[in-house]
Amino acid sequence: MRGKDYRVPPVEVPTDARRQLVSMANFITAIRSLPRAGWVQDPEGVPRLLHQLTLLVRCRALLDNRRSLVPDDLGFIRRVAADTLPGPLSRIVRWLANGRCHTIDEIASGGHVPPKMVREIMNQYSYVGLTR
Repeated sequence: MRGKDYRVPPVEVPTDARRQLVSMANFITAIRSLPRAGWVQDPEGVPRLLHQLTLLVRCRALLDNRRSLVPDDLGFIRRVAADTLPGPLSRIVRWLANGRCHTIDEIASGGHVPPKMVREIMNQYSYVGLTR
């Protein structure tokens, strides 16, 4: 007699959601791999982070007894990804994520980061597309 089958049914990740997860993984790994304060960090692999984000979004759907994603799932993943960044950078990325153009003062005020630090961060991370 066989035991109960505990395999979990797959959660479908649509192509558009997959593209967004790939973009998030590329962006976050680029930012987290930047050399800081005299030390160079080994670059994090995009495939590894993509796997982790995809697994997280699938598990979230399963916990809600769903076999497909809902729009809020990707918003949740964006918040989780932003939370992996250092404090001030995380706040700036969250503030910029609303898609509007902002001045340094608006970013500083909304992200609760001193304007001088915003300028430094924006210059330092311009190569990954944080700024235009």
